[in-house]
Amino acid sequence: MRGITMPNEDEDDHDDERPARQSIRQRVAVPAILLIICAIFSILLSGGALALAVTNPSIMADWYKTNFLDTMPNGIMKEDLTKQFESTRESMQLNSPINLSYYIVTLLAGHVMLYGALRMKAVGSYRWAVVAGLMAFVPLSGCSCFAFPFGLFAIIRLSANDVVRGFIEARKDRHGS
Repeated sequence: MRGITMPNEDEDDHDDERPARQSIRQRVAVPAILLIICAIFSILLSGGALALAVTNPSIMADWYKTNFLDTMPNGIMKEDLTKQFESTRESMQLNSPINLSYYIVTLLAGHVMLYGALRMKAVGSYRWAVVAGLMAFVPLSGCSCFAFPFGLFAIIRLSANDVVRGFIEARKDRHGS
């Protein structure tokens, strides 16, 4: 048994009970970074849609008319679709109250996810880290199909006992308890 050392039984070695902050930081780094990327993408999409809603609210209706209706051959179908389009054109405006509300909510949700993911990466706040993971489950942005599995990964990683203890110890270290 050369090279293997056994700890003395009388040594008070509780390193296994207090996970190192660096080790916990490494365990949550990947899900945190993935959530940060999704949050930034969500913020950019929501911000871009909000900017379009303010600067050119009819862009979607104009695109539909130019690229679909105007290219159709004349006939009954084109007439019917043109009538339907004229009656629904107002709802295709990006600056409708529903659309503006949606863009603002998704923008705020992206910021909440970003803040929580940054707190997770820094082993700062367990609650905000969990909120970031849960926000990924809410289908509020264009990257929801990516955010969901990343959020699930984050929640699974955050539920590990050593990670929870690591966040608790990090909080104690910060508050001097």
